[in-house]
Amino acid sequence: MDPHDRSSGVKIAVLSFFFVLCLASPSTGLDIPPGSWSCRECTDDGSTVRCQCKTKKGSWNNTGLAYRICEPNKIWNDNGTLKCTPQGSFKRSCSSVSWNESFLTAKCNKKKQGTTWNSGFNYGQCLNNGQDITNCDGSLRCGGCN
Repeated sequence: MDPHDRSSGVKIAVLSFFFVLCLASPSTGLDIPPGSWSCRECTDDGSTVRCQCKTKKGSWNNTGLAYRICEPNKIWNDNGTLKCTPQGSFKRSCSSVSWNESFLTAKCNKKKQGTTWNSGFNYGQCLNNGQDITNCDGSLRCGGCN
């Protein structure tokens, strides 16, 4: 593994999280943090993890999460849906953030009034190069603003 490749560290943290999350249950004797619920039958294709996660009412929900963009150790089961905190400084000035395995969509603030929608931003290019995902006057970019 390349020590400068941030995605490798994220993948190790994510896989460790899901190993514990998928195996942890009241019957194993492992403590599950308050506010989290167990998941089972997790599979990982290298960029997305899919699980059945327990809801607050006790039913099981099929859920998936494209985790390459997730901050290490910032993944949780939110009432049967896997969620995470995305990496990048852009989240300080963008809202309505969503993503899939390759692309990021967000509504980002501009320096002057207003916001703009960014859809189809290929965040993988940032992660692959160890660069921050930034909001540059309403546009998502890798690295800093010029």
